[in-house]
Amino acid sequence: MSETVLLTGVAGFIPSHVADVLIDRGFRVLGVDDFSQGFRANISHLKGHPRFEFHEGDVRDERLMEQLVARADCIVHAAVRGLASSVEEPMVDLDVNTRATLGLLRLAAKRKVRRFVYASSASVYGSPTKIPESESDCVGPMSPYAVSKLAAEQYCLVHHRVYGLPVVCLRYFNTYGPRQTPNSIYGGVVSIFIDRALAGKPLLVFGDGAQTRDFGYVADIARATGDAVTASGVEGVVLNLGSGVETSVTALAAEIISIVSGDPAVDPSSSIRYEARRIVDNVARRCADISRAGQLLDYRPLYALREGLRATIEWFRGLKKDA
Repeated sequence: MSETVLLTGVAGFIPSHVADVLIDRGFRVLGVDDFSQGFRANISHLKGHPRFEFHEGDVRDERLMEQLVARADCIVHAAVRGLASSVEEPMVDLDVNTRATLGLLRLAAKRKVRRFVYASSASVYGSPTKIPESESDCVGPMSPYAVSKLAAEQYCLVHHRVYGLPVVCLRYFNTYGPRQTPNSIYGGVVSIFIDRALAGKPLLVFGDGAQTRDFGYVADIARATGDAVTASGVEGVVLNLGSGVETSVTALAAEIISIVSGDPAVDPSSSIRYEARRIVDNVARRCADISRAGQLLDYRPLYALREGLRATIEWFRGLKKDA
């Protein structure tokens, strides 16, 4: 009999892809989401699937979570309040991202689940002291969101050390791909750029564009998350998940403009507009050391940036055709 995985935040961008991976591998998925961050369209293709069961609800609902954990062999906890929400409502951010995680950990320890996978974030590093960033580096959160994610991550590790709960924490870097929303200035820059490029609007770069990020394609990240559910030797471990490649925001914008225009030699300068730096998420450089994930999960990103961008742009074009 196949195992059951409780997947929180299932209607979110990355978790919806994780659900696909788990179901394809034969797991039963109990998905829960309150649609505060996720979208029904992200899981509409799973409706009626014999190995998918959806519950609309809040991860702060202790009674609901107790009922679902009682049915789960493993948990992938990916429900989250996002960066913009954390800036606007830091107390709600703390309640959802940290307190609810602690409650779920307590239930998981009581139930003795086989594996608890926590979706953390590279934002916990803050401004890095070196590149690439490795899991043993010092952390320095620079937003309420990053603080709440780091606190939850630490609660996970403590539950492994003190209570013997088999946890693994995955620090996602800048993940992009189909199903990512462009509807927030603090959302995924790839989806925002693509949405504007397809609409013939200039791409807005905050700062001088020299700031770098590590852009990981969602299929790679979801696959590794699924691997973390079954891999041995990862209990109590933190793992970076990204591409391991550093790309400037200006270079990203130019690549997207090139693909959308169909001309690899196009001059992107007229289609990029530079704006003042943002209040948050203005780290100068970001790039993941993914060697530990390579050793423990056999993680090897399969998608180069241009390939992943092409697939994401085609998905966005499909949305516009259907609109």
